[in-house]
Amino acid sequence: MPNKIFGPDEWNRIVRKLALSPRQSEIAALVLQGMKDEAIAAELGLKKPTVRTHLRLMFQALQVDSRLGLALRIFAASRGIVDPDGHHSK
Repeated sequence: MPNKIFGPDEWNRIVRKLALSPRQSEIAALVLQGMKDEAIAAELGLKKPTVRTHLRLMFQALQVDSRLGLALRIFAASRGIVDPDGHHSK
């Protein structure tokens, strides 16, 4: 799924750095566009609880607790910025 914020090559690099699955990548791209769970579910042909499960798993893996935290982690990965734990993005 194309990302409207990052170019395709940069998005693929970010997805690899953050170890997102293809579905998580799609959901993250839609989160960055400001879409809510219901809209993401409709866009991807999923049920809302499935979207929430993917978000919860991404939050856990990336050690964030919100959509804003997810967006900031994605931005940090795009810039090679040090994460809150003091490590460089993967």
